[in-house]
Amino acid sequence: MKHFIAIIALVLPLVASALDLELSIGSTKFGKTDNGIWYQNGFDHTLDLQSPSYSIGVSDYVSPGTRWRLEYTRLGNTSTKARGVADANYNGVDGCNGPCWNVNHYHTSGSVRGFSATLAPEWNIGGGFKVFAEGGVFVYLPKFVVQAGETECVEWQNEYREGWQAGLQLGGGIQKGKTQFVLTAYNIDAKTPDENAIPNWQKWAVNAKIRQLF
Repeated sequence: MKHFIAIIALVLPLVASALDLELSIGSTKFGKTDNGIWYQNGFDHTLDLQSPSYSIGVSDYVSPGTRWRLEYTRLGNTSTKARGVADANYNGVDGCNGPCWNVNHYHTSGSVRGFSATLAPEWNIGGGFKVFAEGGVFVYLPKFVVQAGETECVEWQNEYREGWQAGLQLGGGIQKGKTQFVLTAYNIDAKTPDENAIPNWQKWAVNAKIRQLF
């Protein structure tokens, strides 16, 4: 919430200078990692990869029929809970390759937030409706923590510490009046050399939201 309040404080002076203020709420579906990354088929696991999201931004026309947009987006949170064996003891499909060794508990949590700069050409299709495409760069901060142990008690913990990264943002939507329905794909392929801090999401996330212009 403190990030949200800080962003509002920054954009209000811009709105006063005749830019359009935009507020959005929606939902993000993070991509599921491959079998063997923080869960193993054949062992109990729960993957929570859908999260509420919100955005706040400003936009204006850079030319007739094309908007520029600056936006802060919190894509949301992820979490997983799983039981599994060491990689060397997993058959890669649905169980152990021979007798199972110790079965460990793995709990992971993550989040993604960032800033985007995009261009959005739009086309009138009649009846007061417009359709638009939108694309640009998404500069984001991924956070990720994994906790593990032979029981529910945490025996070791690791954190993703690679800092801000950049990816593509591609999408589009439809607009009626000052209300938009927007569908966007975010490239959040967070890189890390630490195999014990690989995020619990796949490289793309899809976000659907309602955006209101003021």
